[in-house]
Amino acid sequence: MIDCVAEVRRRESELLTQLRAAFAGDPAVQAFIADRPSIEATLRGLENTCQLTDIIVRERSVELLLLKDDIATRYNRSSSSSSSSIIISANEAK
Repeated sequence: MIDCVAEVRRRESELLTQLRAAFAGDPAVQAFIADRPSIEATLRGLENTCQLTDIIVRERSVELLLLKDDIATRYNRSSSSSSSSIIISANEAK
């Protein structure tokens, strides 16, 4: 059992070394790592939006119609501040 754990740790170390060697000099990877907090914040925002949308659609679909312009505006605002090139206008959301 101890030998198995030692072998798994050795292999993990080997694989991490290979990953570092393969991607350490890649500027795209470095930029991704540097931008990770922003990406995580965007992910949290999208998760919250999905949860809200699920609640609205399941329980209050009429309220979704009342909020669609506001949601489209907020989406456009957030997408223009990120690197995303997809923008939805309030008219397209109708």
